Amino acid sequence: HFGCGDGQLTVALHDSNSYYVHGLDKSDANVAAARAYIKSQGLYGDEVMVEQFDGDRLPYIENLVNLLVSEQPLPFDANEILRVLSPNGVAYINDGNDWTMTVKPRPSDIDYWTHYLYDASNNAVSKDTVVGPPRRSQWHGSPMWCRHHDRMSSISAFVSENDRVFYIIDEGSKVSFQLPSRWSLYARDAFNGTILWKKPITSWMTQMWPAKCGPAQLPRRLVAIGDKVFVTLGLDGTALSCLDAATGNVLWTSSSSTTVMTEELIYSDGTLFTMVKSDPNETTWNDYRPLETWLWSARDRADALFPWNSADSRKVTAIDPDNGNIIWQKDYPIAPLSLAADANGVYFHDGSGIICLDRGDGTEKWSSAAIALKSPLPPKLAPTLRANSGL
Repeated sequence: HFGCGDGQLTVALHDSNSYYVHGLDKSDANVAAARAYIKSQGLYGDEVMVEQFDGDRLPYIENLVNLLVSEQPLPFDANEILRVLSPNGVAYINDGNDWTMTVKPRPSDIDYWTHYLYDASNNAVSKDTVVGPPRRSQWHGSPMWCRHHDRMSSISAFVSENDRVFYIIDEGSKVSFQLPSRWSLYARDAFNGTILWKKPITSWMTQMWPAKCGPAQLPRRLVAIGDKVFVTLGLDGTALSCLDAATGNVLWTSSSSTTVMTEELIYSDGTLFTMVKSDPNETTWNDYRPLETWLWSARDRADALFPWNSADSRKVTAIDPDNGNIIWQKDYPIAPLSLAADANGVYFHDGSGIICLDRGDGTEKWSSAAIALKSPLPPKLAPTLRANSGL
């Protein structure tokens, strides 16, 4: 907020805890008055602050500011405004006669990453041509360190969509990894790192899982499409949920008992496809208990306890993303991370070969010749099936 004056409009711009408001003014008297007013509202320092400004450049790095408001003409040109605005950011400026609005266009060469492997095709290559070797930091978000080098990774999933990033993280104590985990789903602004919302996850993978070696499927439980986030807000036995990407509010939770063991999900052309355990009595991640103190023995035991082989049946489920209703469901053995989809069908490896199902009703369209698959597969590894350009 440029020209913050007494700070009343600055405070009014603080609509929720998802915003940081920074007031700027050339007058030291105005800055003092604004700080006093903001402190009287109990807001100063956390999410609303004021600073004296007398330079010719705004004190922000590029692509940082979502909204710039000024009740007076600015002492610099439009290029400086566009420099600090984030893509799709807005500037409202009063030139003395009227308010004008400027929107910074989003570059067409910036892409999103909505799935673990980019999209439902599992082709882990984006269309982004801006990304490259890092030259500086855009923002830093806590925590600065993971919990332990030799155990479960503190970040289980990370995706981006519509100028937001979403991730599942363990914020448990770093004093000892034996202390309980605190898993949460976070949403941040992709350009400035502001925390938009977070959702607690009551149960997730144990922090005692060895060597950060998987489980390879965990990142497949989070997908962001448009203004929706699809996620399992828990490990085994938790229903699939759809959240509002802007607020974190739950839009729907699947009422079907056949989705409470969802292991993977992908979104393709208006349909959500999931992979669900068929047998609720099958060994689950919650059954893991650490017994060995030596890391590599613990890893080998985890591999032996949770193998995948073609005898393990799963359900391929097509779901309406608007309401969570099941469109169809089929039983097959499905190798981890092999579920993929494109405009021509839904694909997976059943342990013997590749199967293609019709997107509309789930009928089998074709199956490939035998493609050998090492079995059993340890949980830290998985084959990747890629569907791309009709191949």
